[in-house]
Amino acid sequence: MDVLLEESNLPWWLHGALDRKEGAQSRAKGDAILEKKARKLGMTTALKRGIFFAISNAEDYLHGAANIARLQLKQSSDVREVLNVIFKCACSEKKENPFYSHLLGAYCKNEGRRALFSLKVLAFELLEDNVGAMSEKEVHHSSCLLAHALIEEYLSFSVLKSMQTGEVSGSAKRRLQLCTIFDRIFKKASRDRLKHLINAAFSSFSAKDRSFEDLQQVLLDVCAALRLSLAIEGETEVAASWNTPLSHLETDIKNVDAANRKKKSTEDRVGEALGPSPLTSLI
Repeated sequence: MDVLLEESNLPWWLHGALDRKEGAQSRAKGDAILEKKARKLGMTTALKRGIFFAISNAEDYLHGAANIARLQLKQSSDVREVLNVIFKCACSEKKENPFYSHLLGAYCKNEGRRALFSLKVLAFELLEDNVGAMSEKEVHHSSCLLAHALIEEYLSFSVLKSMQTGEVSGSAKRRLQLCTIFDRIFKKASRDRLKHLINAAFSSFSAKDRSFEDLQQVLLDVCAALRLSLAIEGETEVAASWNTPLSHLETDIKNVDAANRKKKSTEDRVGEALGPSPLTSLI
């Protein structure tokens, strides 16, 4: 017989009922704790609380994504709210928790283009707006999420166009944001992977598109801002470890531009050789 049963004064047939009662009490206590945390995080609407509970009650990130899917959220505003709650929960953790990065990825896979568009808008806001209102922990944790989204291609490197690199010299939090994103990228992405990500960022533009050259300059400015950030922070060891991947990044940015310039030149020569199409000459 179970030692706990022997020590209890209850008849054996009542112990099942006792276990169920204790289980219900434990769940009620857990729900009360989650309700308190939801209020603390500003989950003021039924939608936010529903998303928060779906995430908090998950056993792992796949379970969390499945819980969110069961909410059957259809509106674009609902998708944006899911992303807001994921970022809010991630930033509330004492230490960076990879659970939220994987949950973000699983949700984007499940939801598709609507989630990717909303994530892009959220990333623009985080990179463009003043980070002064955020704590250093919030800047760090949100940057880890953005880095994961960049590595896994839920975000394109072109989103970095919105980053205020001019603030690097005067804003420690902007430097923290920039360095955290690329620290994670340099650690997690191989040279080939990083080269692929750069090529993918440029692939959405035509060789004749002015935005192509603009993006190249922006990404080179980001590299320069990274070097400046490390110099200001006095991170000599980090700077030394980043020198090779950062140089590779700058080279890849320049090479992809040169390759597309060559492509453009070839297209122009072919176009001149063929002349205008018959339909064009009739207009």
